[in-house]
Amino acid sequence: MSASWLPSPYPSGSLHHQTCPSCHSGLPSYGTTAVAAVLGIFAILTMATFVGLTVIATAAGYQVKGEWLEEHANTVTSLVLIGIGIVVYVGF
Repeated sequence: MSASWLPSPYPSGSLHHQTCPSCHSGLPSYGTTAVAAVLGIFAILTMATFVGLTVIATAAGYQVKGEWLEEHANTVTSLVLIGIGIVVYVGF
């Protein structure tokens, strides 16, 4: 996608225009503020997702009762984490 309709602030013969990768790639360049905002929003939403899923899982876990689960909780947790690891490794 080219933004050739946008006027360049640099003359076409200038050294900047000849050596700048953004001028030749046809791709728009984004400012530091825009990139920082996107990364910040991504980080905030990622953390909110982790916290939300943890709270939901904790609330659900407190609803489960049983002697068998009390005795085998570590095994169940380990198997779930191994399963998640396999899914991530395979790339589903």
